[in-house]
Amino acid sequence: MSKYTFSEPRKRDALCNGKIRCYFNEEIVEVETVIPVDGGEPVTETRTDYIYDAVDVDELTKGAVVEALMRHGITYEKDGETIVHSGLSMSDELALNRQRNTKKAEFNDYNDFAEACKSLADIILSDESES
Repeated sequence: MSKYTFSEPRKRDALCNGKIRCYFNEEIVEVETVIPVDGGEPVTETRTDYIYDAVDVDELTKGAVVEALMRHGITYEKDGETIVHSGLSMSDELALNRQRNTKKAEFNDYNDFAEACKSLADIILSDESES
């Protein structure tokens, strides 16, 4: 999964192809840079970086964001455990739904992932008025 780094916080960007990039899972990192000075003590500068995961959508609706998250994959918490899900293709999702009665554990994992995507989409869209 690609990470995006900015010097200021971000929620979303309008892209030149007409899509909207939505950022999530903000991580704030302090980065120190040592700058050598001729004939003197080096100077240390500190900057703050904001690092995000992101998905691109055609429209800013819950359905579009959930769909993008399901294809992209997310990291979420379940029962105190961190779960990293790499995402599903449409074919994978259809297969899980067809086999939901015979592969119950796999279907339950898929369902937990889908619910986590819906919750994250709510968080992403709750910031809509701030952009």
